[in-house]
Amino acid sequence: MSHKQAPTAAELPLVGGRADAKLTLHPLLCAEAPMPPNWFHRKRGALGGIKAFGVGVPVSGLMTVPIPAYLLEHPSAGPVLVDTGMHESVAHEGGRERARNLASRDE
Repeated sequence: MSHKQAPTAAELPLVGGRADAKLTLHPLLCAEAPMPPNWFHRKRGALGGIKAFGVGVPVSGLMTVPIPAYLLEHPSAGPVLVDTGMHESVAHEGGRERARNLASRDE
């Protein structure tokens, strides 16, 4: 059974909403992760995948990557916390999807 559903356009304003309502967006820095640059810009070759995981990269060569979430403040719905995480295919389909969702390969 698939739990994917095609997106549909919202009819605005939403039930209980107002056409003049203002939504406030607060980006939140939840954490920072040290990552090897090759995770995002994978090099071709036999060692490309290994270097993407940081093998042989000194700590001083890691880059700091922000891990955000977002707090939406809606005038009638109240606060809504949004943490999109990764696409479900990363968990189900492994390495290839992780590379497709998070990395780009230099051609």
